[in-house]
Formats: sequence, structure tokens, C-alpha cells
Amino acid sequence: MNIDQQLSSHESDYFFNTYIKEARDLYIILDKNLKRVATLSTNSDANPFWGEVVERQIADDNSNSDDGITGVSTFNSTDPNANSKSWNDTLTGLTMLQSAPAAQYLTVGNSVAVYDDVHNHWRIYRIYQVDETIDATSGAHLVTVDAINLAIYKLNKTIPPQKEIKDCKLDQAMQWIMADTGWDLQNNCSSGLFADINFDGTSSSQAALQTVLSTYDAEADAYCHIDTNGIVTDLILELADQLGEDEGKSITYGQNMLSVQRETVDTNLVTKLYIVGANNASIAEVNNGKNYITDLSANSLYNNDSNTWLEGTITSDTITEPKALLDWGLRELRLYNHPRINYAVEVTQDFQANLGDTIKVIDLSMNPILTTEARVIQQTTSESDPSQNKVVLGEFSTVKVITPAFIRNMEQRWNDHVKKLFEEARENANAATVRFDYAVRFNLV
Repeated sequence: MNIDQQLSSHESDYFFNTYIKEARDLYIILDKNLKRVATLSTNSDANPFWGEVVERQIADDNSNSDDGITGVSTFNSTDPNANSKSWNDTLTGLTMLQSAPAAQYLTVGNSVAVYDDVHNHWRIYRIYQVDETIDATSGAHLVTVDAINLAIYKLNKTIPPQKEIKDCKLDQAMQWIMADTGWDLQNNCSSGLFADINFDGTSSSQAALQTVLSTYDAEADAYCHIDTNGIVTDLILELADQLGEDEGKSITYGQNMLSVQRETVDTNLVTKLYIVGANNASIAEVNNGKNYITDLSANSLYNNDSNTWLEGTITSDTITEPKALLDWGLRELRLYNHPRINYAVEVTQDFQANLGDTIKVIDLSMNPILTTEARVIQQTTSESDPSQNKVVLGEFSTVKVITPAFIRNMEQRWNDHVKKLFEEARENANAATVRFDYAVRFNLV
């Protein structure tokens, strides 16, 4: 049966869903009206393609940034975690023979839809660049396209009118950002933060959204659903407190982790944090007259001179309300009150995770025992070349210690199985060595 045939509603839905589940390597090309005009699949020779990479992220990995706190720093430059939030979603390098039937649709303004089988929806990538070349070796005429998530494209092309909103809630800010974009907002955030938000009338909705994601500690995703006739039925921008799942996935020495190197640095360690808001707003009136907060336990643990503090300053460009500023500062201090731990990890090829997932990194042989958690902050996938698949894990949220019960369970599993598993893993020639700087990079091949 051809997917383009007309079926009854029930039969059509059933067939389409079954078809998609069996074609997880499926890409759909959409015209400028977002109607399906062609299908690409690695299971078909009709329209061969290669070179494409889908890169999604909810945060920068800060691998090249200096996250030490010196003097009076700005909001965005001093927070090594939440303020490195940066939503991006691209599809680049999709290449086809120009003679392939579907290649005619790889034009600027058309889109490529990529299926997400985990969440059962599609992400649309609008083509913004087309390169036509002749291969020097074969003489073949090639076409290569780059594309970006359609929501990001549209938000970049929309400028909200000038407006200043005092004590603005997340919903209010998003209503102003989303107006006239054609996208529906699905706000699943629980943030009760108030902030002063200023729309200058010249910056794009996408720039405003990036500010909102950092200010309200939110994460974004944009997707759609496609009906059985190949028509896009909705366009949804979703905000969440935290994307991904915490399903107990782990990278464990002797199982799917072959080796680990732990490096501890404390260049960004602070136990006394001065907090400054927009327009020099202060927390003093809600903090017993003090414009700073402290962590006595951390100071006793990490400061050689208990009569002094390890001091730093952060400044918010958006928050002016004292209580909101204090709440923000308390959250930030939890990111600075411990040394940063970096890992170099060697993993096996079978490790899988989704964007935003929380992953345990475990090595029971290290002293002290390595039992930490990190989140997937970046994900790279390719249907034509799965060796390009990788994830980046970082201390995007504060590292947590795994519970003693979990450790005891893992120790028993270690004693029973790790020797055999480790020997088998060592035979895997495809395992990749990766580097965990302010994030962990895992190459999945």
C-alpha cells in the first residue's frame, strides 16, 4: 500500500502511525505551504542522501569559557549553568544527487521534517541555504542544503513592538514574544518569577526568547504533527522547566564506560555572593539589610581561612524586585558553592540518551566513589551516518550524590558482573575516547 493512497480516517491514522514507527529513518520534504512533496529514507534507493547532521541543544557547553568570578560580572557571563542556556536546532549538510527525483524540492523556503519517535512528533527545518556543486572526482552534480528549526527562523524574522513590562511573569513575556508568529505556545513551566522585561522594538522575538529562557530558567522545543495526507496540523513551541527524563540511565565503569579520568577545579568556587539587580536593585530590604548571601558550610569545607569568605558578585540585567532577586541569588549560589568536577570518559557504542535526559556517571573503583549526575545538553544525530551521533553531558544542574542504597546495589552488580563485561567492552574496537571539560562529550558509533 502506498502512503499517498486515500484511506478511511481510522485506517489512514492506523496505517500512517504504523508506517512511521517502521520508518524511523524517515525525512519528509515540505513545500512552502508545509505540504509533503517528497520522502527520504535510508531504506530506499529512490532518493539517496548523505552528509546530514541534526544538532539540537538547550545550553552551550562552556568548554571555552572562563567561569571564574572576578569583580562585578554580568548576569550572562558569570553563571556557568543556567545562564549558558542557549536554544538552537539545526539540520546541516543534507546532500543529494541533483538528478534524484526529490532533489528538485531542496530549495530555499522549503523545509525538511524530521521524525522524533520518542515523542511521536516532527520537527520542521526551513531550508535557508542551497549549494550546488560538481564533484571533482565523479563529475556528479550535487545539491547540499542547510536548514534551521522553523520556529527559530520565524522568531528571528519577528520583532515585537517596544514595550517595558514591570514585574513580568513568564506568560506575559511569552504572549508578547509569540504574537504574530503563527506558532502556538504550550507553557508547561512552573516558574513564578517576576522580572522587568524590556522589549526595545528592534530586537527579534528569538533574541527575546533566549533572554526569557535564562531569566525564568526554562527550556524550549518546537515541533509539529503531520496528518495522514502529509499536512502539518499544528505548530507548537513548548516551554518546560526541564526537558528530558530521569529514567535511571547510567554510564558505568566496566559496562558501558571503559575508563574515566576525574579533574577537580575550584576557580569558580564562591561562598559569599553579592547580588545586584537591574538598575542597581538590591536584596537588602528582604535580607536583613545585607546585599549578599553566604554558605557557611561550604566556607568551612573549602576555605582554608574560616575567618574570611570566598567572594564573588553576580548581576541580573532583568530582575529588580528584591524577593525575586534574592530567590535567583540563592539558586545561583548553589551553582558556585562547590568545586567544578570535570571528567574524561571512554564509553561503548550502545549508550543512548535524549536531549535533557539526566544520566548517572558511575565508577565504584574510584576513591572517593564516582557517583554523579549530569544532563544531556546537546545532541547530534544523523540517519545516513550514525557514527556522527553523539551527546554532550554537562553540570547543567548541580551535581548530586547518588543515594547509598543505589551505591550498594551497584557494588553488588559490580562484584558479580564487571570483570566479564569489562573484558567484552575492551574488545569493542569502535568505542570512542571523549573529553568531559565543562561538559562531557560522548561519541556514539
